[in-house]
Amino acid sequence: MRIEHVYANQTFRSALTGFILSAAEGHFGGESVPPALRSRVSPGRFFVWPLMAMVWAFDVEVVARRSKIVGWIRDCTTVRDCHLALGRGRASLAEGPREVENLPRQEDMVGY
Repeated sequence: MRIEHVYANQTFRSALTGFILSAAEGHFGGESVPPALRSRVSPGRFFVWPLMAMVWAFDVEVVARRSKIVGWIRDCTTVRDCHLALGRGRASLAEGPREVENLPRQEDMVGY
């Protein structure tokens, strides 16, 4: 199914879908608002990345088998249980949790 078909038949216009369509049409940046987004965003308030045109799919079962987090929270029944299990799981990592990667914010990219 093409994303244009999905976008055309949505009862709610997803800005994210509009970003994906705009990237696929070759739009980039944040100053010139692509047609699919004109009713949702204003110049300087968004950033279209070229990689937005790529749609990724994953086999959920394979991802779950490889995930440490799934094992940590598998038997949890409440949000609090999950939060506590995540804390215990992170503390148990010999190498410690990875540092947060500081990706550029869209606000930092306006004007590029």
